[in-house]
Amino acid sequence: MADGYSIAFDRVNNKSNEYYAKAQELVEPTREFELQQLGYIRQGYYFYVYRNIKRSLSLLPESQ
Repeated sequence: MADGYSIAFDRVNNKSNEYYAKAQELVEPTREFELQQLGYIRQGYYFYVYRNIKRSLSLLPESQ
């Protein structure tokens, strides 16, 4: 859903941010490292595509 909203708005937007946060909230208790990584990668790419590089790079420590 977050990716869909980012495509529709063609920019960083609150709805996408909410869905990325919700996804992180849902995956956190599972302790599925790979799934957490995928979420951070998708969100980082989202910020990178819409030229929010600083915010994109801020996700790197969490994904390591």
